[in-house]
Order: sequence, then C-alpha cells, then structure tokens
Amino acid sequence: MVTVTSVSTTAPTLFPLIPPLENDQGSLDEITIGCLAKDFMPNSVTFSWNNQNNATIDANKIKSFPALSNTAGSFTSSSQAVVPYNDWQTYAPFFCKASHPAGNKEVRVVRRAIPDCHDPEMIIRAPPLKAFESSYLNSTIVCRVDYLPTEKTTIQWLKDGQELNSGFVTTKPVLQGSGGYSITSELIVLKSEWVTDKAFTCNAESTKVNLTQTVNLQSFCKGSDENCDTKVKVETIPPTFADMYQTKSAKLTCRVSNIPYSTDFKPLNITWTQGSDRKPLETTVSPPREQGSSMLYVEATASVCVEEWNNSQDTFNCKVAFPGLLPQPVDKSLKKPNGGTQYPPSVYVLPPPPEELALQETATVTCLMKDFYPNDFFVKWMRNQEPIGAAEYFTSKATKVSKLSTEQYFAYSMLTISEQDWNAGDTFTCVVGHEALPLQITQKTVDKNTEEADLHVLSKAYLDGIVDIDDDEGLQNLSSILSTFIILFLVSLFYSATVTVIKFSLTFDLFSSLAGSQQQPPSVFPLRPCCSSANGLPQDTITIACLIMEYLPDSAKVTWEPHVDKNNQKDFPPASRGGSSGHYTTSSQVTVSASNFQSQVYTCIVKHPAAQVDIRKTFDKKRCTGGSLKPLQVHLLTPDCNVHGAETSLELECFLRSLSHWKAQVEWLRNEKVMKKEVVTLSGDQEQYFSSYQLSISKESWDKGDRYTCRVTNPPNSQNVSMYNTSKCEACYSSVQQPLISITKPSYRDLLEGSARVICSVVGSHLEHTQVTWQVDGRPSQEASLETVQKEASRNQEVMSTHLVSLAQWEQGTRFTCKVAGLCYEEVTREVRIQRAAETSKPSVAISRAYLDVSLKSTMGLILICDTSGFAPKEISISWKKNNLPLNTTLYDNGPVMPAGKVYSTYSILKIGRDEAGGRGGSYTCVVHHSSSREPLTATEKVSIAPQAPAVELLQSVNREADTVMLKCVAYNYWPQKVTIKWKGGPPNKNAVFLEEKVADGTFRASSHFTIPFDQWPELESNSCEVVHEGTGSRIVRNISRQDWLVPTALTLTLSTEPLCPSPHLGDNTTIVLLCSTHGYSLEDIQVSWETAQKGLKTETFQKNSGRFYTSSNLTLPLGEWNKLQEYTCKVTQPETSKISRRTISKCTAYRARLVFCFLPACKDSSPPPSLYLLKPPLERLFTQQEALFTCLAVGYELDHARLTWLVDGLNHTKDATTRVAKSHANHTQSLQSQLAITKEIWDSGSKVQCIVSHPCSLFESMTRSIGSTKDSSQAKAPSLSLVVPSLAQLMQPTSQAVAWLACEVSGFSPADILVRWKKNNTSVDPSEYITGPPTTGDGQPTFTTQSILKIPASEWESRVLYTCEVGHESLTDMKDISKNLYGMLLSVSDKTAIAMELPSFEDLFLNKSAPLTCRMPFENKTTNWTVSWTMDGEPADPNAVSTQFLKESNSTSWIYGQLWVNLTEWKATVKFTCSINNGQEEMKEDFDRGNATVKPPKVYLQHQSSKEDLNVTLLCLARDFYPGEIFVKWQEENKEVSLKSHEDAHGLKCNHEKQRCSLISILEIPRSKWSMGISYTCLVAHISSENIITRRADSYSGKMHLSCTT
Repeated sequence: MVTVTSVSTTAPTLFPLIPPLENDQGSLDEITIGCLAKDFMPNSVTFSWNNQNNATIDANKIKSFPALSNTAGSFTSSSQAVVPYNDWQTYAPFFCKASHPAGNKEVRVVRRAIPDCHDPEMIIRAPPLKAFESSYLNSTIVCRVDYLPTEKTTIQWLKDGQELNSGFVTTKPVLQGSGGYSITSELIVLKSEWVTDKAFTCNAESTKVNLTQTVNLQSFCKGSDENCDTKVKVETIPPTFADMYQTKSAKLTCRVSNIPYSTDFKPLNITWTQGSDRKPLETTVSPPREQGSSMLYVEATASVCVEEWNNSQDTFNCKVAFPGLLPQPVDKSLKKPNGGTQYPPSVYVLPPPPEELALQETATVTCLMKDFYPNDFFVKWMRNQEPIGAAEYFTSKATKVSKLSTEQYFAYSMLTISEQDWNAGDTFTCVVGHEALPLQITQKTVDKNTEEADLHVLSKAYLDGIVDIDDDEGLQNLSSILSTFIILFLVSLFYSATVTVIKFSLTFDLFSSLAGSQQQPPSVFPLRPCCSSANGLPQDTITIACLIMEYLPDSAKVTWEPHVDKNNQKDFPPASRGGSSGHYTTSSQVTVSASNFQSQVYTCIVKHPAAQVDIRKTFDKKRCTGGSLKPLQVHLLTPDCNVHGAETSLELECFLRSLSHWKAQVEWLRNEKVMKKEVVTLSGDQEQYFSSYQLSISKESWDKGDRYTCRVTNPPNSQNVSMYNTSKCEACYSSVQQPLISITKPSYRDLLEGSARVICSVVGSHLEHTQVTWQVDGRPSQEASLETVQKEASRNQEVMSTHLVSLAQWEQGTRFTCKVAGLCYEEVTREVRIQRAAETSKPSVAISRAYLDVSLKSTMGLILICDTSGFAPKEISISWKKNNLPLNTTLYDNGPVMPAGKVYSTYSILKIGRDEAGGRGGSYTCVVHHSSSREPLTATEKVSIAPQAPAVELLQSVNREADTVMLKCVAYNYWPQKVTIKWKGGPPNKNAVFLEEKVADGTFRASSHFTIPFDQWPELESNSCEVVHEGTGSRIVRNISRQDWLVPTALTLTLSTEPLCPSPHLGDNTTIVLLCSTHGYSLEDIQVSWETAQKGLKTETFQKNSGRFYTSSNLTLPLGEWNKLQEYTCKVTQPETSKISRRTISKCTAYRARLVFCFLPACKDSSPPPSLYLLKPPLERLFTQQEALFTCLAVGYELDHARLTWLVDGLNHTKDATTRVAKSHANHTQSLQSQLAITKEIWDSGSKVQCIVSHPCSLFESMTRSIGSTKDSSQAKAPSLSLVVPSLAQLMQPTSQAVAWLACEVSGFSPADILVRWKKNNTSVDPSEYITGPPTTGDGQPTFTTQSILKIPASEWESRVLYTCEVGHESLTDMKDISKNLYGMLLSVSDKTAIAMELPSFEDLFLNKSAPLTCRMPFENKTTNWTVSWTMDGEPADPNAVSTQFLKESNSTSWIYGQLWVNLTEWKATVKFTCSINNGQEEMKEDFDRGNATVKPPKVYLQHQSSKEDLNVTLLCLARDFYPGEIFVKWQEENKEVSLKSHEDAHGLKCNHEKQRCSLISILEIPRSKWSMGISYTCLVAHISSENIITRRADSYSGKMHLSCTT
C-alpha cells in the first residue's frame, strides 16, 4: 500500500549571528559574521550577502552550511560571511538574504555597541598636614570626576553644608580616551579651617549624574598614615607598681603631646601639686621628644613616697601653661583608684613541652599568673640566680579571666632559651611582683629535673645572716615557703631598712609527712623585729606577726589577745603553694605601742578545723636584741659627668657610713673581675662613723662603659654581702631612653641615577659612642658611609649611616641589615629588603592648573597639579623641573599615596609666588620615577605669567568746607612693582604726594594727588597724569578738562501721576499724566527727556539760572498703555558736565507720601478683589486616565498681569499648571483660567489643593480657594449597582430588527456627581449607544439614584457578548462594575421552561483557581418557590459551592440563576455536570457532558517579523496540536503584563474535533525602538492539560551572546 501525503511549505525565520566580544577587539583586517535560518520547509534555501552599499559580497567570502532537520520535521541552516573589519568597527550594516519557495527573507547584521563598563566616579584628594607648612598656610583639595556621560556637568563646593561662590577653579570637561568626559576642580583651603575639621563637599551634577563626596581631616586620616590629632593633649600617667617597687618611690608623669616642631618651648610651664592646699612638688621637665607626624612631646615628673601614693586620699594635680599654644592653662588631676578587693596572683611555672624539646632548637618556659587584682604587676626572669635581659622574654598584658568577672585578671610571661641551656640543668626563676602579695613579691623556679615547680626565694646562706636556728635538722625541714614568708614579712615591716631578727628555736613536724592528708593543721611561728629602731633610739611602736603555714583547707582564722584595734591589724590573703598538695600559707601582723608591749603579754590565736584545740603563740618581750649594731650605709661617688680636656685618669670612691663602729671588707671589681680589696674600719665620734675606699681608673675605661662594683662584706668573712654598681651609663645617663632607629629605602629615581642609598637613622641623646654596622644578605659590608653626628635644637643627636644600593641589587632583590650598638643601650637591628615588585602597573601622569585669571587674584603666581594614578607598587617619586632645571622641593608638596583598588594614586602640587624665583612662568615638567618604567615618566605644561599693566583712573573730590578740589591719579592691579606718575598742566606748585604699596592679592597700587583752592580751578583749562610701568613698558595718560572740574549741585527729581490711581472701570481710552519735577542749583542749561526701555518719547530744554531753580515736565499716556505696567523714565541732563539724573515710575512703583521718609504704593488695594472659583476634578478623567484635573477661574479687574499660584499640600506646583492669557469682556471685566493635573493616587491620599490669585503690584487683595478629597463615610456614600435585563419579547424579535435595552440602576450614592460607562467584552462603548439620566433623590432621602440604558442589537447577544456597567464616584478608589451575559436567554416560544447553561471561563479557572458554572431559566409565577441543585457525575455538589439569584426583567418577567463554583481540578476530573431547577410542581434538568476526549498539550512557538520599513516589530505566539480548546494566552514585557494597545488577544482558535486537534495564534505589535533596546517579551500559554504555564521569551539579542559589564 502506498500512502501519499502533502508537505506544507514554511518560509525560514532569520536571526543575525554577532561575533563574541573577545573576537571583536584588536588590530584585525577581517571579521566573520553570520545568520541563522530556522523552521523552514522544504529543505531548499539559498543564502546571499550584501554590504551597506547594497553591493553583493564575493562568493569566496561566503560559506553556507548544510541544513539540519529537527523533530518537528522542519529544517535549520546557517551562513557566514567574511567582511572588512574597518566597516564592521564603524557599525556599517550587512544584509543576509535567504531565498526559499515559501518566501524570501532578509535580516540586518550590524555590530552591537560595546557597553561602557565605567560608571561615573569621583575621586577627592585632600592635602596632608605638611602641605600647609609653606608661608601661605593654605593648600588645595582636588576633586576629579571621570567617565561622565555628558560634558554639561557642573561642580559646586560646600563648606560645612554652605555653598561656596569663590576660592575654587574648575576645568572644562575633557573627553577621555576610555570614553566619557573628565572634569577637575581645585579648592584652596586654609590651614585654620582644615585643622578645625571643617567638612568640604564636592558635588558634581548634570541631568544624568549626581555625585557627592565629603572630606575633612578625620576622614582623610582614616585612609592614610597621617596623624589626625592636631590638638595639644595633656594627660596624666600614674606610677607603675614595678617602678614603685624598684625605686621605692611613686613617679607621677604629666605628658604634653601634639606639639609642632617649630614651637618655642620657653613659655612652657608645668607644675605638680599635692592635696587640696596645692602643696608644690619638685617637678622635672624632660627635653622635647619626637612623637611622629611632625609632632613632639614633653613629660614632667614628680616623685612622692609610696605610702603617700598608696595610703593618702590626696589628689595630685598637674597644671600646664603654654601661652601661644594653649588658650588657657590646663589642670589635670591624678589619684590612686580605690575600689575592689585585692587578690594576690597564683603563680605557676611550666617547663617546655616535650614536643618543642624534641626539635632540639629552642625551649620555652612559661610563667602563668592567675586570679589577681588590681591588674598592675611586673615579671622578671633569672637564670642560675642571674637577671635576664628583658629582650629575651615576652610578658603579656593583664587580661580579665572572664567577661563576666568584674575584677580578677590573668597574665603570662614566656622565656625563650636554647635547648642546650635547658638540658644543661640551668635553673630558671620567674619573679612576680604584685601589691596584694604578702611582701609584694614572690618567685618560682624550674629546671629539667623539676617535676613540680618549687618556690625559691632566698638561699640558706643568706638566711643564715638573719635567722639563727637552734636545731639544724629543723632548718632542713623548713620548706622554702617558710623562708620566703619570714623574709618578706621582715622587709614589709621596714621596707629599705636593715633588719635584725632575734633567734628563735623552731620545732615542727615535717610537712611532707602530712602532704597526703585531706586536712592539714597549720604550723604557727611568732615573728617580731628588734626592740629599738635603726638609729638606736627606743621605738614608739612595735610590730609583731604570726606566720601560719602548710594548712588545708583554706579556713584558718587568726585573733589576738589582748584585742587590737582593726586599724592596727593586717591579715594577708592566703597563698596556695600549688602542686598536688595545694597547702596554704598566710600571716597576720599587729602594730602596738612600745609601752603596751612592755606592760602586756600578746598572744596570737589560730583556729582551724584540722586542729583539735586552738593554736596559741605568745610573744616574750624579753627576747629581743635591743641596742644591737646599727646598719651600715654605702654610697658610691663617681666622676663629674662633664669631664673634658686632657685628663686620662679618674677616681671612684666607695663611701661607708654608720651609727655603729663597723669593720668591713671592701672590694672593687671591674666587669666582675676583682681589681682591689681591703678590710676597713669605720672611725668617728660617738654619733657617726665613716670610711672610704678609692679606685683610680682610666678615662678611656670609664668612657667606653666599663662596669665597676663596690662589694662590701659586713662583718668580714660573713655571709652579709652587699654590692653597689656604677658605670658612666648608670651615673650620667640613667634616664637615657632607647634611641629611635629607622631605616629608609632609596627612591627608584636615585636607583636610576646611580645615587641610591639606604639610610639608617639613629635619633637620641648621648650618641657619641654609637656604632653602626651593615650586612648585605647576611654578610658584613664595608661600603657604608661614615657616620655623622648632628646637634638638634631639641638637644637630641642624630647619627646617620648610608649604604650604597645598585640597580642590579634592586633587580635581584637584596636584604640590607643595619645594626646599631651604643654605650648605654642594647643593640638594635633594623632590616629592609630592596627588590623589584613581582607585578607592576605603570602610572598615568597628567598636569592640570588653575587658570591665570584666578591665580593672579592671589599671592600665587602659579598652581600646577600633577595627578599620578593607576600605579603599583606603592613606592613612587615625584619632582618638578622648570625649563629642564630641577625646582627646589620647598616649592611643591607631594600628597599621600592612596589605594585605589589594586593600584595606587597620588598627586603633587606646585605653588610658586610672584616674588619667588621663577615666578614669571616657563615650561614646567612633572617627573615621575616608578619601578614600572626604566625611563622617568613626564608631563609638561607651558605657562606664561606675563607682567600685568596697571589700570589708571583720574579722580576729583570736592571739600566744600575747605573750598578745595583734590585731583588724584591712581594706578592699580599691576605687577611687578615700580611705576612713575607725572602731572602735566595745572598750577606749577602742586606739591604732589606719591605712594606705592603692595596689595594682599600680590599686585601693586600707586597714587599721586594734589589740592588746589576753588578760586583757581576756573582758570585752568585741563590737566593730565602720565603713568609709566617698567615691567610692561606701558605708558598710560588720563586727562581731565575744566568742564569736568565744575562743581555741580546734585539735582532733586520727583515723579508723580494724575490721577493717582485711575479706576479700572474707565476703560483704555482714558488718559493719565506723568509729572517730573526738578529743582536744585546749576550753572548750566537743563535738559529733560522721557523714555521707555524701547524708545525715547519727549525732550525739553530749560535755560540755566544763576540761582536755585524749579521746573517740571509732563507726559500724557493712554490708560491702556499705563495698565501694561511698563516703566517710564524721566532723565535730567546737564550737557556741559555730562551729569545725568534719572527717576523711573510705573503703575507698580507709583508711591504716595505717608510720613516723612515713609512711602506706600499709591495703588495698593485700589481695585476690588476678583471672584475666584476652584472646580472639582471631573470623574471621567479621574477614573479613565488616573488623573485629577483642577480648574481655577478668576473673574474681575486688573487680571492682565495677575498671577494664579497652585499649592498641593503646601508645595508650589505652579510650574506644572497650564495658565491661559487673561480674556477681556464687554463690561470691562476680565477672566483668567488655569488648570493643574495631579495623579489620582495623590488626590485619593487626601491631598489639599489650593489656588491663589494675586497681583504683582498689589492692586487687589490676594484670594485663595482650596479643595480636598475625602473618603469619610459620613460625607460620601458609595453607590449600589443592579442590572435590569431585556424582556423575552425583545430578545425574540427577528434578528434583522431585534434591538433590546439593558438597564444599569445606580442608587444610594452621595454626593450627586456620578460617572457611568459601558463595556462590551472589555471594550469601551461609545456614549452615543447609551443614555444616562440625571441623579435624583426621593423625599427626605440623603442619597441619589440614576439609571443608564444600553442599546443592544441581536447580533451581539447571540455571540455571547459580556456587558459591563462601570460606575465612578468620589467615594470609590477604583471604578465599581457589574456584568451580564445574555447568551442562552433565548427560548423557543413553545418551550418557556428551557434551562440555559453557561460554561466557566478557563482563564478564570486557571488564574483565579475557581470559576462559576451557570444555569438560568425565566419564570412568571412569583409565588412559586423555586430551587436550584447541582450534581457532578451523579453525586450531589458541595452546598457551599452553590448559589441562587433572582433577577427581575423590565417587563415583569423574572429569571432564576443557579451557580456552581468549581476549581480547576474538579473541572478536569468531572465528566458530567447536571443543573436541576424545581418549582415545587415539576423539576427541569440540563446536562453538560465534557466527554472523555484525549487531552493533548500544546506545542508553543514564538517568532518575530519585521522589515526595515516597518515602525513596529510583530511577535507571533503559535500554539499547535492541543486538545481540547480550553486555553488562554497572555503577554509580558520585561516580566510585567503588556499595557500596549496591540493585538494581544488570541485569534483564530480552530479545533478539529474528529482528529482532536486545535491551534491558536496570538499577535503582539511592539515599537521597533523598544525591540532595538533589547527589551524582552514573553508569551505565556495555559492549557487544561497542565497546571503549569508554558513560556516563550524573545528579544533582539536572542540566539546571540549577551554583553554584560562586570564591576
């Protein structure tokens, strides 16, 4: 069997193929473009190409590809053409043509505009503080805006929000190579404004751009290293616990910082005082020290006793007076803070971790301090009992243990040593100081053999010197903690005094035997000092104590008998021993009078849970060593620190002093080696004993810093050894601080010029013996220059050492190390690596300048800005040349280098005054050296600052009291200096006075004047002055004649009108007279003329009079001309003197006298005010155009020049209104009308609209009318709607004649203004097709009713037209409507009981998720009870989804309507719907059977069609091969529903029910302009086969690469 089918033909759809962006750049000769042909049948297409001149492109430049078939049976093919790149780059179009049996198509292929990725951006550059250090005390803020889309851009500057009108220069917009325009503005700011943090704002504005940036000193400093804090600061610093412990005094510090370098310190006065009575303290002020950022600081210190600081409630005050820097003295207070409970630290020493030791490199010993308060502490480390330098360990700051804790802190200290030192068995001791400790100090030691850190305070040898133990075994059992507390207690009693302790016999059990107990009773030891003071005299008070040790738990309680006042008792906090035992130790001390101690027996009583009875220790007052030897005091005497000259040897002296007759062994050591020793005996009287021991040393040894020690053993061969050290550093420079050391890289400029040096700078005091050495890549180098020592004004010294750097070293990368060693400070190392950056970016360099006319108004002769941007790395050098000669660096300021993304930018400002060298201009070059370029980058600007010739004026002044005339010749605004002024003519004895001076703006001014009596001036015909300027060679002459010398008397002019205020009822034919009165004194003729701005009107001459005169001139005008408000001028001229006086008058400016020197407008309120009407907006426009249109009408007189002003909610909207010209009427009145439109949204929001009529001359009083919208239900009532359907008789007429009327009843609304419109299938009906009656109201009813009747031909209701009545009213936000479909109401004459059924709208089903199925039937018997019921596939429907409605017909026939609401799922799942109507006697039924047809989804295609001639582009959305026909189509533009008036409805729905196949097409017309912009359009198709929407999207870029810009 052979089957023959016919193939339909379809023309291709063409799409242009554009090369991607990466293939459309660079230097190309040709480029390949293409076009795509899709969906054509059959496979028979031929391509050809034309260029922009319609010439055919050669076949060898064209390539066409074979066609490919797709699943739908259609074909796709493509073609490409190679075209010249120059034509493509200039956007020349090419045309691809596809020839096909179904029709030929053509598509235009043209290059897409490459989007500009640059948004406009603003960069504002602020000056650093050093830029203000010039003599002008000003600098420049630069504001630059790039990538502007238009050159019509303005820049405005503001200071603290206030607009500036001068002081800045803005360049003209310049076209940039990268696209867009660039504009630069420079604002000159004063230092006084900048340092007081004034905010300066740059605002760039155009129709498309509005950019704003604000800068002040603080914001500028956040992004740079600039020091922002410029105010002088005074602060007080309390003493540290470490200083108090070591120096036994409390040092109070007052610091004054932020002092400029150039400040004179002579007026500075700083004083410390104590207490409320301001007791003066000895105050020491340090020399100025460098703070950084061109600032200095000084410190003033005062010392008080530790007890005064700790125990006194006094406040200490620092007062700073610094005239010239501080406006008034500053007083700062300082007081020890009181508050909080003191907690001693728990100290743990941790050995190095095994993992670190396994590396055999370094070992870290950690000292942990926990749970202490306050947070002031210190840590020192010892190795084998020898101090370790602070540089070898790190100590953290105190940190709160917990955020929830308000008091306790922890800290740690880490000591880093070598692994060999640790394994050698060295011991390492952590010494911790804190004021809550029993003696304010404790220490713990660790070594490699220590399993648990033990506490070691003093060795047994030292303990032997102060405590004698009867039982040696007992001493062996005494733990190190006991030793610690005995010593700390004694030192706490006498602080720095020598201590002697009586001998006790100590017997106690071994602590170790009790270590494992859960409870441990304490061991208690009584402690007491000597019976007499250190000077041998009896003591007034005695301090005794009990030491309680090794107890557990921590609950020991100490009391004393007899009772001691709590102020005289001090209980120390318990301290944990640590380790696994955790035993505690504490102590309690009391201070009693010596008499009480001798007369009473004191006992300390200790209670503890582990002790069965109280432990009591009694103090025996007889066991003391009163009258013992007094302590020995030792002093070192050193050479004078200012020893100079030829001395080669110096002498040290160890001076011993005591109240007792001591014998001691004295030794001198140099650098710990014994030089000399001897046993000396102190000699003297009964009150004091002395001795000394000298050592001669070389001056060389002293100068180089050798350390000398006087070691005293007292008595000889005992363990009581004291050591006293000195050196030149300790004796002379003990307060010397570590010098400031910095290392500076060379500039790239110096590298290129071969003069590059890395600089190591040392700043400090006493640097005479400073040594600087260099290493290059770790190897010593001898290429450094010799050090130089410079004395500074601040008494500091500077040592500077430089090392050469070659370009080769920079290229390969070289490390330079500077080591600085000195006599009195530790060695310091600074290191820098000089190398080429891995990635570089070359800077762009541009010069801009202030215009000369601006620069010449200031003292600046020239201001140039070198803008350097886009470079990396950060290091850069900028210098200036003039005429290829370098300029002094003082003439320009280089700005800070600021980051700009991954690159940097900076600038340099060149400022040259007119009086400075080079001030006349020349060729200026900005030279930029940067590592991205081997050659310097330059930009050159040629500037000529030519000398300026003077302006000259010859002036005359009259002194009537002295009867003299002075002539003065003035030359001004010239540069440079030096002019001469000569007089010609006049009296020979003029005695002219000459004066020349410089003006603030940098120019010069000169004058010459002389005076002559009145009686001489008529005799002189003329005089002249000649001004000669040397700088420009100019010669200027000014003359004055005798006529100019006349001394006229000023004339007085008066203008008035007659009548004063003509009545507006008179009309334009009436006249008005203007009167010009002149009086005064003159020797010449008087000429009076009248004129307007356009022409002269009248001239009269009056003869001269030897005395005073009075004359007048009149001008008569038509009233119509006067009413035009034109100004008329009376001009009075004295011809011989050229003196002119003028007075002007108009209807607005005419005045009448009220009081002396007080005038009122003559015609104010002379016309009656007009009537003013403001009409409400018409509803038609309000609802159809969403716009409220207001009309304001003024009727009255004098409206030609009246103004109508509109206000909306108080804001002026007059510019948005349309105002007509005033219209004149036969009764001489006028009318003036204006209309204003606002959006409905604004009107509905309750806005108030006002119309004001006024006159510019105040001829009448202003009038105002206002109107406002309201939705108040008490004032506005919303309408109710109902429809009255046509009678059956009307609907049953023959089709050719059938016409029916559908009525819309609107009722219950107020106010009466109402809008009624009709629609058919959502299309507006012409008003000629319906009639709307006027609103009426019933008797006593507050609301209105109206009716609108629509004419309906039969052809409409038979085609299922939907009729809608729409009503608009001010009570409604949107129009209210009611709709009706008349289809199905037609009934056969014989069957009056037929049921008509309306199916639901599929669009409503899909979008609203539900829609009604409606059945209806007419009836005449009103008394019958009618009911409607529904079934779905035989099952009763949900009663909640069923509704019944009765509708009265115009001929008294009624209708019953039954509705069943179904959702989409129910609609698809149900085959048969049945509607039953029952009248109680019979039941009628109507079925709708959807059938069981196969559901087929649609295939959706979206195409576009257009030609070059079309203004629109046509989009076609085609849905094919679907069934059933329940479908709808919608369009979207950029994801928003299309609002265009286009063929957007679905057309041509065709269904073949036998084949169960439907098709549909929807057409959308869009403007080509929108399509070319790439706006996307989407066709949305919904079908009964799916609950999803099928979308197809198209735009002009479809099938091509979308270009995007990523920023």
